[in-house]
Amino acid sequence: MQRSTRFEYLRCPHDHGRLTTFFDFLKEKDFVRPLTPAQIAKLRDSIQVVNCSNCGAPIAPTRRLKNGAP
Repeated sequence: MQRSTRFEYLRCPHDHGRLTTFFDFLKEKDFVRPLTPAQIAKLRDSIQVVNCSNCGAPIAPTRRLKNGAP
């Protein structure tokens, strides 16, 4: 975790380095960060669809997560 942004990477079992996806690299360097609840609410009001940064699938911002999170 870098600051408050979670990211993942795969480490070589022989300690030769690590593999980081481009999106996780951007999160690690704090170019991409999680949205605040206020920003999520504003997005829900202004746009219809956002695309997943990993696979490109459409995501409806009006839908709530199963755990009740914004």
